[in-house]
Amino acid sequence: QEKHDDLDKDGKRASWENRFEQLVAFKEEHGHCRVPWSSGPLGTWVSKQRVEYHKRLRGEKSHLTDKRERKLNDLGFTWQCIF
Repeated sequence: QEKHDDLDKDGKRASWENRFEQLVAFKEEHGHCRVPWSSGPLGTWVSKQRVEYHKRLRGEKSHLTDKRERKLNDLGFTWQCIF
């Protein structure tokens, strides 16, 4: 069963890089990377990145690679959701 929260408006699954570019655009517009989870597919994706990050911290299997974590860190990603 395919989840629809990772689908773009044309119904195609968004790649990690596509979502990252959307996050870059969000930061350019808003000045931060704190996308509300309720804001649609990008918010859901951001929330999933935090879940995967915390899996890594606990030593569990995670889809968040070192490279992806670095890219998010370089962008100023907030790993703790405090808003």
